[in-house]
Amino acid sequence: SSGINAEYGALSTGFVYLLESNFAVLLLSFLLRILLGVVTYACNLVPVDFIHAHFPDLFDLINSVSLMGCFCGHGIAESVGCLLYDVYGYVVPFIFAASLTFLVGILVLFTFPDSGTYLASQDKFEENREPVSSSFDSEKTSSSRLTWALIFPLIATMLINANHGVLQVSVTPFLHQNFGVSISFAGRCLVFVAVGMAVGGLLTGVLLQSKIFCHYTVMAIGTFCLFVGLLLTFPSPYFGMSFYRMAPITAFPGVFLAGLGDPLVTISTLTALYDLQELKKGKLSPEVSTMITGIWLNGYCAFYYGGPFIAGLMDDYLTYPDSALILASMCAIAFIICVVMRSVTAKIRARNQCNEETPILRDTN
Repeated sequence: SSGINAEYGALSTGFVYLLESNFAVLLLSFLLRILLGVVTYACNLVPVDFIHAHFPDLFDLINSVSLMGCFCGHGIAESVGCLLYDVYGYVVPFIFAASLTFLVGILVLFTFPDSGTYLASQDKFEENREPVSSSFDSEKTSSSRLTWALIFPLIATMLINANHGVLQVSVTPFLHQNFGVSISFAGRCLVFVAVGMAVGGLLTGVLLQSKIFCHYTVMAIGTFCLFVGLLLTFPSPYFGMSFYRMAPITAFPGVFLAGLGDPLVTISTLTALYDLQELKKGKLSPEVSTMITGIWLNGYCAFYYGGPFIAGLMDDYLTYPDSALILASMCAIAFIICVVMRSVTAKIRARNQCNEETPILRDTN
């Protein structure tokens, strides 16, 4: 049903601008955007919870690969949309999106298993299958109360998601208006966003699964990548006019670094939220896991898709390079949060281990 709703939403959005009434266009566009947002939320929440329930030991790697496809789709859609718009006009990209959604919906219908549960619980998993060991089994789970400390990694990732949302919608008008490049040229630039997100998604899974770095370190690396990417994509005249005039060239490595940084932060944040809740409240229950996944997804959708609104406000009062400096300062704030949270969680973990070892020492005495 989500696929069908997305198909109707995309197709309707393409034809709504044929109406003569501006009020009707604005109202229907707003309602269709809400519909597409609901579909996006459902299509992202269910796979993450399914992976968390049935592949707990490989969650970081499988979830990263899964989200890599989602993130890549964003970048590829923008580049293809720019190309179709440049060649065929406004309506064709939406017809293409609706057709693609219809085909994917059919594929999902015939490939997804017929299971009663896709969320973070295996209570109703297929009777004819062996029960899968889960991280929820054999250990006492926490209550449904969430720790207030979850707000800090959420703030960090929401700042990054907002930055990335602004960057993706601002690259095309910035290059087109200030340097006279075509819409399709800017679309080819956005291909590098998709490449960066693909590399970032896979890299995040490898780093987290192999425990090379902790999740907050991976998040900090991602914020730094986006910080540098913003300054390369929207070079400021304050750094020299020769550097500013190179924007059509520096935009390519800039958007690649931005694409690389966003999944490093976004995917790692989900693992950080699970870990922080477990440190503060005990082992995760299926209900708590689903709640955290939903909150994480809400933050991502609200600020990533709120990026165009923020970009519009900045465009009214600031130049693109000046806006980039403000966004870069937001990356710096997110970086500081990651560093502080890494230190705080290390202390909490050490304290918890000390509390667990104290009764054993008392018993031996």
